[in-house]
Amino acid sequence: MTPEDALYNTIEHKPPIRYTSHMHTAQLRGGDAIVIDKGDTALWVRAAAETATVEAPIFCVVPVRTNTRYWHKYIIKNLNAVVHFVEGRLVFPGHKQQSPAASAVVHFTAPLHAPATVARSKLVSCQPRTVAF
Repeated sequence: MTPEDALYNTIEHKPPIRYTSHMHTAQLRGGDAIVIDKGDTALWVRAAAETATVEAPIFCVVPVRTNTRYWHKYIIKNLNAVVHFVEGRLVFPGHKQQSPAASAVVHFTAPLHAPATVARSKLVSCQPRTVAF
């Protein structure tokens, strides 16, 4: 499965996908779908959590690193983040081997410190399409 497949299996519309190795966090804007493929994952997750709005959510494909501070601070404790775990390992374009870590699509629906959105409560009440236990 590619990062594009993971995003498209999780979300209804098909936003253009941007890889973080080709951009700077200042270029992040609402409505983006990004794949955090290189660089400082914590920096990108923080930027996405702070940039997302109700009108323009941000989708991120991130490695699942539940033992990190950024995972807890910007994803787990964020009332406006919905996590969809991806089954299996991703294969990035230009690479023959699978990603060493499991991945998740994180849907940031509003700014980090905003009250929980209606969209979150609706999304949590249904089963994500791709979940691996």
